[in-house]
Amino acid sequence: MAELFLESQQHVFLHRIPFALLTRGRLGTKMVKLNAFVFGLALRHAVAAEPPSKAGSARGRLTILAHNDLENEPSPGSGAVLIDRVQDQASALKACGRLSEALWFGEGDELSFASLKTSLAYEVYKKNYPSNTKFWIASGDGCKCRAIGTDGSLHHQKCSDRLPVLCSQSAPVSSATADVTSSSFQVTQKVGDAQFTGYRDFYTWKFRGVRYAPTPQRFDYSTTLRPKGSISALTAGADCLQHNAPGSSDDCLFLNIWATSLPASTGGRTQAKPALKPVLVYIHGGGYVEGSGKNGNLDLTNIASRGDIVAVSINYRLGNTGMIAFNDGIHKGNIALGDQISALKWVAENIAAFGGDPDRVTISGESAGAMSVRNLL
Repeated sequence: MAELFLESQQHVFLHRIPFALLTRGRLGTKMVKLNAFVFGLALRHAVAAEPPSKAGSARGRLTILAHNDLENEPSPGSGAVLIDRVQDQASALKACGRLSEALWFGEGDELSFASLKTSLAYEVYKKNYPSNTKFWIASGDGCKCRAIGTDGSLHHQKCSDRLPVLCSQSAPVSSATADVTSSSFQVTQKVGDAQFTGYRDFYTWKFRGVRYAPTPQRFDYSTTLRPKGSISALTAGADCLQHNAPGSSDDCLFLNIWATSLPASTGGRTQAKPALKPVLVYIHGGGYVEGSGKNGNLDLTNIASRGDIVAVSINYRLGNTGMIAFNDGIHKGNIALGDQISALKWVAENIAAFGGDPDRVTISGESAGAMSVRNLL
């Protein structure tokens, strides 16, 4: 059983329901498990280098270590990119270089050093690494090769030892209105038969404008797309057709992904195999006539970073194109819900490639998004 929270501006309701989504008819019959809490938030405003192909080559699991206190003014050196593929020090230097970074060096700043130790302690807490693990960092104090322990202790190390790697993190804090998609911060992630190129800011990896369904025919139900080939996921896609929204389009079935870790690409031996993370799928509001999964007030960077989850926002068709029904026995309406189901199917089939667990998906939303949660269940 799961618990469903539906919050309006005046009341809060709690229901216990089976955690399954069953789709029928023209949408197909498929069970998509929705484990964990399922909730809807009816709030109108939430609070809340080298070419990337090289960066994605046999690189190991990539994890952004950053203590997110919501101040958005991190100290230099307080963050790092962790590569879990064990390698010697010379290879570690090259691995960081492929990310347009250097080996981490930040212990001169007490605050930065404390932040990194907190992040490493959390990796141990999650059982991603034993407490005696050491990581390559930059040389210093006359020592050619150095490593740092999970407790922040510094060690002279044989350069031929094989250890996971801590790289610097120079990507800035970004927002929905000021994202930095420089090639220095881009990464390519293999997803089935496709290669998605996204990017990172200080806190998360981001993949924007990911198409989850082919361009739909108006008033027809959408179908889930199986991605293929090289795909740019650097900018969000068009909003769905709506009044007074220049650039909105029928070709709008996109989603956006935020993640703190990316699974290893093929090749190499890794130090640890962390469990996949829970997934949150957010459904925007707007009375089913307006809104967008790229709403700047609802950026999910902090949700993914502080919650240690994979976060997803989706578009779905709106207004007449999303809800109208005809008395012809074919166009039965609820197209918006059909789009949401197509997005959930895409998540179930592909989110593991972004570090998310398809068996632990939570759906949430505000306003019409909260109503969608109830309707889907």
